[in-house]
Amino acid sequence: MDRDGGVIPAAVVGIFPYAGTPEQDLQLGQCAAAWQEGQQPFWSLSETQSMLAGDSCRAFFAATSEDAQWHGVVLVEVTAEWSDLLYLYVPQAHRRNGIARLLLLHLLERARGELPSPAVILEVRPSNLAAWSLYLSLGFVEVGRRKAYYSNGEDALVLKHLGYEVPWVRR
Repeated sequence: MDRDGGVIPAAVVGIFPYAGTPEQDLQLGQCAAAWQEGQQPFWSLSETQSMLAGDSCRAFFAATSEDAQWHGVVLVEVTAEWSDLLYLYVPQAHRRNGIARLLLLHLLERARGELPSPAVILEVRPSNLAAWSLYLSLGFVEVGRRKAYYSNGEDALVLKHLGYEVPWVRR
């Protein structure tokens, strides 16, 4: 939502690379705090910053400008064989506005054009129907299952996008 409480459509949101500025670290800290309250806690701020300090991990965030409040963030680890989508987060206030789709499309386009391999893999809970539907709509296919992957015993579906065609989506 904008400052007046209105929904900001994905069409007015840009995708920016995380550069580790103090302002971005503040935003990353807010996301990390929210992640810890989720169904499956993700990395702490210090763990996330440590990963991002390495050569293989990258992050991109969605916002109306580079200095604005984040509407979502995606973390990815890049290898020679594929890019592993580590985490995709959109705050509750910005969900169902196309932000996750916009972040994923950006990642898929980057994988095709700038990263060592166009393939992108990820794990998703079978119970997370919204995420699973989004991934399938963008051309991801199920390639495996990790039994009892999550701390509650739920399996993880392993999905892969080969990167040869990124669906065109109206924004």
